[in-house]
Amino acid sequence: MKKTYPMVIDVLPDAEARRKRLGRIVRVLLVGFAPALLFIMIVFSVVRRAVWGDPDTTGTITSTGESGNWTMHISSCGSGQPYSYFGVGLFDRHQKDLQARIVLPESGEAHVTASIPGTNQEMNFPRSLCSTWDVDVEPTHTMYNHVRELQGHAKFTCDVPDGVGGHITGDVVFDSCA
Repeated sequence: MKKTYPMVIDVLPDAEARRKRLGRIVRVLLVGFAPALLFIMIVFSVVRRAVWGDPDTTGTITSTGESGNWTMHISSCGSGQPYSYFGVGLFDRHQKDLQARIVLPESGEAHVTASIPGTNQEMNFPRSLCSTWDVDVEPTHTMYNHVRELQGHAKFTCDVPDGVGGHITGDVVFDSCA
């Protein structure tokens, strides 16, 4: 008959084994949950901006006359850099056909361009036709997808060109426009 020996099982591992096991658990948590948490934060940020707009971009632009009678409630903005101009695009998330741009070119005259709702046309309002022009657009130290974010404000009151009648007014504050 074969002789059997009782098996000794160490129920409490030594301190070194416990440290190793704890280290493995911490690594699994960091490697597994950190990227997931980062992903959730990025998705929340993108969805927040898409649904609620940019909280740092507020104001209105109002038009009367030739360019239509409308009021645009600014909820988001974008840099003009991807479209080869220095300035900002301003958008109303509730009225997609209302858009405006404040353009500050290196050469040429600064102007506001506004879309005419219900048409495929825009109207330019050059600075020379504005009785009020307090526009400040500054680049920040942040880049998003190789686009420098812009911040600033704009207060303007401009008449419709060529004496057609009407005007556009704006009072806008914007930040993080990429």
